[in-house]
Amino acid sequence: MPAPPLVQRLLRRLGCGGPPPGQSLVPDAMLFDWQRGAPGIEPSVDTQVPPALASRLRLDDPALEALRSRYRACDPAVTTPLLWAPGTLDEAALRAFRGETAYVWQRRGASRSINAYALAAYHLFSRTDSRAVARFAGMDEDGLCGAAVYEIAGRRVSRDLLDSLAELDCIDRELCLGPGGVTAILDIGAGYGRLAHRALTAFPEMERFICTDAVPESTYLCGLYLAHRGLDERALVAPLDRIDAELAAAPVQLAVNIHSFSECRPQAIAWWLDLLARHRVPWLLVAPNAQDHGGRELLTNDQQPFGPLMEQAGYRPRAVLPKYRDPVVQRYGLSPTMYHLFEYAP
Repeated sequence: MPAPPLVQRLLRRLGCGGPPPGQSLVPDAMLFDWQRGAPGIEPSVDTQVPPALASRLRLDDPALEALRSRYRACDPAVTTPLLWAPGTLDEAALRAFRGETAYVWQRRGASRSINAYALAAYHLFSRTDSRAVARFAGMDEDGLCGAAVYEIAGRRVSRDLLDSLAELDCIDRELCLGPGGVTAILDIGAGYGRLAHRALTAFPEMERFICTDAVPESTYLCGLYLAHRGLDERALVAPLDRIDAELAAAPVQLAVNIHSFSECRPQAIAWWLDLLARHRVPWLLVAPNAQDHGGRELLTNDQQPFGPLMEQAGYRPRAVLPKYRDPVVQRYGLSPTMYHLFEYAP
């Protein structure tokens, strides 16, 4: 937009012809606090760690060292990282794994401002046409292990809570969660286990939720976190060298991959898809990183397409669904992307 007349006169008086080509001046009053670098509404961040967890959140914990050793013996096609190189998590990030770490970007970028949080929260909490949303009505966020928590719509909310609600809402609408629908889920790239925590809390009738990851630190954290949440008897954390056997013993109807394939090499994605095809997992839901295409394309972070790998493995596209069903919220809400639903149909 053109600069206001007063600004144009000031620029001419200073000997300036105006803003650089392709740019324009925006009045300060039109900017949000975070755009002006001004103090705004800040989230609460609790860095306290429950003692039972604190004693185990160490990079030199013997159980974690044992997992690393087991993972080194796994197929390098799946363990060689694109982004998650050794050292991605330091000791501080391990202790505050729900904070601003590689697992969840909570405040970086315009799509994670307080405005984006508020828009997503009001949109999701005001909906009345989803069982998933209704089941989250009484759920709260305790801010455990460094999560950024805002007070919005009379609720304590985090990106963990809002993302999980949107994902479960989509799954429930498309496939139905619980008896008669999806009762067993495999989470590939489960991270610290946030989706398992939310799913098993909101849908206690689910039979099983299997979490797996090609990063040993993630598998280690996931086991600790879900045990702390009291879900270790209902959620199975399967190390990479056990996932094939676990799927043979306990089939699932749906595999989900949330922002993980985008951070993998194509060889790793092909490894996972081959695993799913061998076990004939009927459905697969993928949420790619939005990058500059809004999640409409299936691309790794280094711009390698992985959609063709789906077809080669026998997974056919059935739907591409926005994270938020309101187009305004989809454009300006918290970390928008698209959900790509595939069906195994070789």
